Amino acid sequence: MDKKRKENKEFTILLNKMNNEGYIRKDHIISVKDANIYGILTPMPFILVTIIYYILNYKSFNNSFQFGVVNFIIILIVSLLIHELIHGITWSIYCEDKLKSIKFGFNLSRLMPYAHCKEPLSKKGYMIGALMPFLILGIIPMLLMFIFPNNFLFFMSIINILSAGGDLLIALHLLKYKNIKVLDHPTDPGFVAFEKK
Repeated sequence: MDKKRKENKEFTILLNKMNNEGYIRKDHIISVKDANIYGILTPMPFILVTIIYYILNYKSFNNSFQFGVVNFIIILIVSLLIHELIHGITWSIYCEDKLKSIKFGFNLSRLMPYAHCKEPLSKKGYMIGALMPFLILGIIPMLLMFIFPNNFLFFMSIINILSAGGDLLIALHLLKYKNIKVLDHPTDPGFVAFEKK
């Protein structure tokens, strides 16, 4: 059995188990259109604050870091890998089987690394794992930029805040619910929410 079929089978088994335990399933898959529109709009307030601060304080910035195409690609690739690692490690804290419940991989069709949690989590655990890369790689560099103005922190925060647009969108979807279990979708961006009947 190939990997994808095995993952889908495991996912189906989990869905059936949750149904048998009295949960109602609600899918929250983010479409490409929504990801492109809302994934950019959702982090925009943070991006605007960062850019406005940079423009107003540009003269006080340490400009020794030159932002070119090569540096952009390096920061982007390294950030994306660390971003997914942070998702996985954070989710594993809330998993019964810890890191055994986390799968790391690379989606060739989307040219993106990913972290997937194979275990249903509490809303709190899933949301913390979803938002942790945004906080560590985006917000912390932004706050550090306010204290130590420099180009590297500016570009680091912009790239990582923007990269977390889909995660912020997922967090907004999660806010609709109170007491749920959340299962990361194995193949699509999004999750399945389980509420008690």
